[in-house]
Amino acid sequence: MTLTALIKLFFLKEDWVQFQFDGMPMAFRGTLTVVSADNLASWSIGGFKALASAFRKCQYCMAVDEDMQTKFTENAFQLRTQDLYDTHCDGLGGPLQDHIATTYGIVCNSVLNSCRYFHVTDGLVPDIMHDILEGSLELCMRHLLFHFIREEKMLSLELLNTRIASFKYGPSEVKNKPTALASTSVQVDGHLKQSASQMWCLGRFLPLLIGQNIPEGDLFWENFLMLLSIMDYVFAPVTTADKADYVAMLVEDFLTEFRDLYPERRLIPKMHYMVHLSSWMKRCGPLSRTWCMRYEAKHSYFKHLAHVLGNFKNTPKTLAEHHQLYMCYNMADATTYLRSSPTYPTGNQVEVQQLDYKEVVLRAAPELDDDSTVHRVRSSVINGTTYTRGQVIIYNIEDDTPIFGTITEFIITPHLECLFIISPLITISFNHHFHAYEAFHDNQTLVYRYEQLRDYHPLLCRKPFGNRIFVTLKYH
Repeated sequence: MTLTALIKLFFLKEDWVQFQFDGMPMAFRGTLTVVSADNLASWSIGGFKALASAFRKCQYCMAVDEDMQTKFTENAFQLRTQDLYDTHCDGLGGPLQDHIATTYGIVCNSVLNSCRYFHVTDGLVPDIMHDILEGSLELCMRHLLFHFIREEKMLSLELLNTRIASFKYGPSEVKNKPTALASTSVQVDGHLKQSASQMWCLGRFLPLLIGQNIPEGDLFWENFLMLLSIMDYVFAPVTTADKADYVAMLVEDFLTEFRDLYPERRLIPKMHYMVHLSSWMKRCGPLSRTWCMRYEAKHSYFKHLAHVLGNFKNTPKTLAEHHQLYMCYNMADATTYLRSSPTYPTGNQVEVQQLDYKEVVLRAAPELDDDSTVHRVRSSVINGTTYTRGQVIIYNIEDDTPIFGTITEFIITPHLECLFIISPLITISFNHHFHAYEAFHDNQTLVYRYEQLRDYHPLLCRKPFGNRIFVTLKYH
């Protein structure tokens, strides 16, 4: 579909547009629903000024800074509505323009408001990547580490950095491995200087890194664990209205306790934005589907390219040309580009009857027999996700408790179908203090197909201390 067709549909408010597909005319109907952008871009496209310098600092409500420090539920604020937005826009261009811009943060009527069925007051979805990973989580973790390292001296910065460096992140998380924390970072006015993906990785595994040094029930630690619980629900790819309501309760408790634990620290606007997450989850579903993480990943290609090329005479043109050549190279082979065909390394070729667990394989794959030839491999790539031996997957859920299994190897059938050979883990319980499930190995062998797994994300199984096995989830 061309840009002209989208303009006709969204802005000229035509009921439908017609275009050719494989020589056949087709009618397309649609409208603009939500716009995903980081805060600065969202403010700009929504007709707001940089709200950090405005009296009303939130694009979703009329909150002022003092209210952000004491009110932690959405119903405690007057929400921005289409009528209220339009009323403020009516005053622009007159003697009250500067007053409206400074007080209400609106400098122009957004062009997106001319779209049918869309208005910026209910169409600019929050970006949880910047608001939480680079906002609330960074601030909370920085103050938490300052309290434990500088004030209570429960551990040293050197010990923490040693554990960060030596922790086995696995193939799924090693690219997000946090860097060592500088001494100037663990200060009240410092900054941890991690990327969003590194902050997510550090936040999820911090309980396993330092949990044994923190006494159970510590109020500062409990406040941090509450933020992790919020992230578990907000970052999930699937959500419900009940979970959204629970998030609202967690956010209220987290912000209230944070204010009481750190009375000298003012809450930043990104922490206030969390009070609106629940209603947006009900409106748009999982907010991880509209965050900016994928845009930032694409942007990192251009940032790296600009650094490598070192040509700053006409940077946009240079980057555009290299990107077009890169995409041309990828699209030259139409059989592999954007295809989800599984890929496997070369493995050992054996007959099913030679397997120690052949009975389990035959039950799981009845199309095979004793004489069938299969390949045993140590890793596989399915739908862009890499699976290797030693990783943990969720193959079942019983009474809302995930059932884990450790991957021991993979069997590739003659039809190139992948069978996961799993050694099950017996889940004991969820360990609140370490924010992870505790489990132990079971001496069985199970076989599961990829489509039978309850979640496709590979997880880590770690023994950070002693023989206790912990599995940390990416989300609930």
